[in-house]
Amino acid sequence: VEHKEICGLTHRDVVSYITPKKEKIVGYITAMYPDKKQVNIQTESKHWKRVNAKKCKLINHPNNIMWLCNL
Repeated sequence: VEHKEICGLTHRDVVSYITPKKEKIVGYITAMYPDKKQVNIQTESKHWKRVNAKKCKLINHPNNIMWLCNL
């Protein structure tokens, strides 16, 4: 089942998120779970699973392929 949007975020959006340890991560959305309002985020070094979508901040909504370098 394809999900269009959760809290204004869509698949492959570039987002930032503050972890419980107060670290800022930047990555793109790889999976969405609308029933629990959670998303998975892929960063350069780690895949974050089931992150609260309400705490994610939208950075960019790309319309084509985009490469992340030194954000």
